[in-house]
Amino acid sequence: ASGGITTADYPTIYWYMPATSASAVEFVLRDANQQVVYSTRYVLAKSAKGVVMDTPKIMILALPAYTNLSPLKIGQEYQWSLVLSCNPLDLSGQLFIEGKIKRVQADPTLAELVNKATPQERLALYAKARVWYETLSTLVELQRDRPNNPEVIEAMNKLLTSVGLNIIPQKPVS
Repeated sequence: ASGGITTADYPTIYWYMPATSASAVEFVLRDANQQVVYSTRYVLAKSAKGVVMDTPKIMILALPAYTNLSPLKIGQEYQWSLVLSCNPLDLSGQLFIEGKIKRVQADPTLAELVNKATPQERLALYAKARVWYETLSTLVELQRDRPNNPEVIEAMNKLLTSVGLNIIPQKPVS
């Protein structure tokens, strides 16, 4: 499970998803009191071969700003979890993925530097400030735009290894 800090009021959540035949994903976000503040469920599309996901990859879920979800509170840690359902009628076959996220006050100096920076420079700025979710967002953007760039591949490997994930997606993030 990944965890870290963000400065965003509605951050984007990332998780590593192994190859799976799961037919649905349920996402739940809980506050520090374990109260559910947001949940959603969606069906995973199948490929032409009838397989849902035959290649591991990083999955993305942007927390929606235009729903009944309030902005994340500064200084509060939240926990998110995902349940992958292979068979909605058989709960014993579900795979859980969990992570934590804490919103912090944005540093005005960092924000000013980021506004003037290239994506590669933003990556270094966020990494130095240890703002995990923004670091990963920038790295995903770089990987999408430069999928075969050795520096980007190395940076992704280092970041995932630093949080205990040493299995790297085999294809560019889509």
